[in-house]
Amino acid sequence: MDYTGPEVYVVGTYINNVPYSFYYKKVDGTLLKIYSNHDGTISHITSGTLFDLYDQLLLKYNADVNKPTFFNKNTGTSLHTEIPDVPADQFTVTNYVHDASTGILSFDFVLKISKYRPRTGYIDGFNSSGNDLTITGSFSSGKKIYSNVVSRAASGG
Repeated sequence: MDYTGPEVYVVGTYINNVPYSFYYKKVDGTLLKIYSNHDGTISHITSGTLFDLYDQLLLKYNADVNKPTFFNKNTGTSLHTEIPDVPADQFTVTNYVHDASTGILSFDFVLKISKYRPRTGYIDGFNSSGNDLTITGSFSSGKKIYSNVVSRAASGG
């Protein structure tokens, strides 16, 4: 989309599966206009319910976090929330037993997932519960895992 006008911050989102782009002026953070692209038809929204809703926000540079954030237009209060670094999910295996005589493998496990687990592109590993999650369980193969020894032949040299 070609845009000419003041320098802006652009935020994109989907509302009811329709893509929208919100243009906020960098100089003061005010909403300039909204573009939507519904079925290839581009609309320029400068008034109405949706515009009035997003016009309650300012999007401007926030020196505290060194990036643009939303502010409440009436109070001037930043609406950002700092999220701590999120460690990788923790997977712990205990009581690991491989019975050589029966070939049965068993173990207990605990999986801990942070409430802050982020979305990663289109692969949603997102924790939408807003709570730290702990999943515990036990596994037993119930029978021999391999019928023969499995290995790789060493390459000579």
